[in-house]
Amino acid sequence: MRTGIRSLLQNGLVSRGFQLHPAPPHDVAGLAATLDVVRDEQWRRDRLHEVSGRVRDELTDAGLELRGSRSQIVAVEAGGEQEVMELRDELERRGVFGSVFCPPATVRRRSMVRLSLNAALTDTEVERLVSACRTARAVAVRV
Repeated sequence: MRTGIRSLLQNGLVSRGFQLHPAPPHDVAGLAATLDVVRDEQWRRDRLHEVSGRVRDELTDAGLELRGSRSQIVAVEAGGEQEVMELRDELERRGVFGSVFCPPATVRRRSMVRLSLNAALTDTEVERLVSACRTARAVAVRV
C-alpha cells in the first residue's frame, strides 16, 4: 500500500473541521492486502470485464432491459413491485440471488433486481446465471 494511504489510515486526519480517526491495525492490514491485490492482479480485472460483458450481452440479446449497465453491477428491470418480486422468486428458485430495488429507490414501474458479478465466476456459473435469467424472462419483461 502506498505510504500516504497507510499513514492516513494509521494516523488519522484533521482538515477543515473534518476528522478521520486512525483505523484499527487489523483494518489497515486488510485494506493494505486489498490494495495489493488490486495493484498486482490485473487478471482479476480482465476476468471481471469478460464476465460482465458476456452477461450483459447475453441478457440484452434475450430481451431483458438492463438500464444501460456498463459495469459488473447489472440491473434487470422488471416493471412494478409485484413483477420484481416474482422475478426475484424465479431467480432464487434457480439459485441466483440479487438485490431488489423498488420505489422510492427507483422510478415507479421500473423496479429491478441488481446482480453483482465478480471475477471468480466460472464459465459454468455464468451460463447458469444467464439461463436462469432467460427462464425468468416471462416475468421480467412485464414493463
